[in-house]
Amino acid sequence: MSEKNHANPQNEQNRIYEIIHQINKKSEDGDYIFRGEPECYEKVSSTLYRQLEKARVESPGDMVENVQSSELEEASKFTKKMDEFEILSDLQHFGGKTNLIDFTTDLHIALFFACYGPDSLEEDGRVILQDKNGAAKDWIREPCNPDPDSRVGAQKSIFVRPPEGVVVPDKKVVIPKDLKQPILTFLARQEPPISPESVYHDLQGSISSQEIRWKTYAIYSSGDDWQRKGDEAENPDEKREYYQKAADCFTEVIKRQPDNFGAYLNRGKVHASNGENALAIDDYTRAITLKPDFADAYLNRGEIHASNGENALAIDDYTRAITLKPDFADAYYNLGIVHACNGENDLAISAYTDAITLKPDFADAYNNRGLVRKEKGNFDDAIADYTQSIELSPDSVGEYYNRGVVYEEKGEDDKAIADYTKAIDLKPDFADAYSQRGTVYWKKNEIDNAINDFDKAIKLNPNDAQAYHNRGLAALVNEKFEEAFVCLSRALELNPDNASTRRLSELAVQGLQGCLKITD
Repeated sequence: MSEKNHANPQNEQNRIYEIIHQINKKSEDGDYIFRGEPECYEKVSSTLYRQLEKARVESPGDMVENVQSSELEEASKFTKKMDEFEILSDLQHFGGKTNLIDFTTDLHIALFFACYGPDSLEEDGRVILQDKNGAAKDWIREPCNPDPDSRVGAQKSIFVRPPEGVVVPDKKVVIPKDLKQPILTFLARQEPPISPESVYHDLQGSISSQEIRWKTYAIYSSGDDWQRKGDEAENPDEKREYYQKAADCFTEVIKRQPDNFGAYLNRGKVHASNGENALAIDDYTRAITLKPDFADAYLNRGEIHASNGENALAIDDYTRAITLKPDFADAYYNLGIVHACNGENDLAISAYTDAITLKPDFADAYNNRGLVRKEKGNFDDAIADYTQSIELSPDSVGEYYNRGVVYEEKGEDDKAIADYTKAIDLKPDFADAYSQRGTVYWKKNEIDNAINDFDKAIKLNPNDAQAYHNRGLAALVNEKFEEAFVCLSRALELNPDNASTRRLSELAVQGLQGCLKITD
């Protein structure tokens, strides 16, 4: 899956400090202002210049100030402000096309703009350094006493108004695209933090950053779609492909929003579905760090710990999930599974009972409690649980099979056969059900039925040692010694330590040698 080789945080931090050092070093010999751009554009130009270029005006630089004057005249109809620069600043603030080029006195804020944008992670960015006393000095306008709560104040803005709409950078520093998100994370952790909320500082800023958020929403949604396709795919190659695409989407969201809890949670689910347990645990742990009170994240991580055989860690996670969400039936159910695996049957029964109390239609909890009760020898209680599970989920094959096993152990052979038959009706390729039903037929002396079931079990599962053993025994009884020898030899291949199979195989050999005669 993607992102298996995680970046080294210490190396990233060193690279960030090196970028800042470069900017500081380049600005030592003058009084510089800074501009961050998410791409290395051909020109450093105003929005009005770019609009004229887009309109395919032949010489946009010759028209910039004339168009600017017309726009100022039009804008003056909608404001009581008389100062031209104030009007232009307001136009710039609300997204209007002006001949002002935004700079800032704060290199960290310039770094933010070099890294932030809807598609900013796809290209290298840059920080422009402009000497206030250099070639552009006559074009620089600095707001007078800006309100610190305004966007101009928050961004420590200073503007350049070049007559032709373009300024030639005095110096520049390239920001590699792979370092952009680490820089944004670094800036957000400064004091005071530099982030979209602090830099834009108003609802207009929220609106202007909608494109970035919508881009992220779209990527997240694509990840959900690929994940669903992966869940539904039956072809293993397609399943892996879809999960890969889902993981890539959630990774992209995380690059854009490192604190996106849901992206970590969903990427963890994708990794878990693909059997990449270590990556899944990493993502669930990160999700828990971001949102420590979300019970489902503990449940998901607990499932991975359980699948790894780390039962103590799984119990800790399920217990934490229950503490956070006392009515969490699934957490009690999973807790019951781990206790059962540990042989802690009473604790398992208690956990399953809690799950059933919270969710009375929880068919799987009844079935699993039945398994533990059967293990304890409480056959009647086990049958009651299987029966309740069947009533809640009539098409659940396992419950019929499990109840059949208990009936068989109780000696209620007809009921056992009925349940195995129902399991086979629901799942015609259920090899174990044929094998078990054959055993009951054998006990009832219905030899032909038993042989038919053993043959069917072997056909469906050529690795079923017990079915070969039973089939060999039937052949031995019928004095079909060669057939018996073949079946029993296969059973020994699959289970070499079965002493009973080995003894039957020796008898088959004796039969082949004419030294054995089966008598009643």
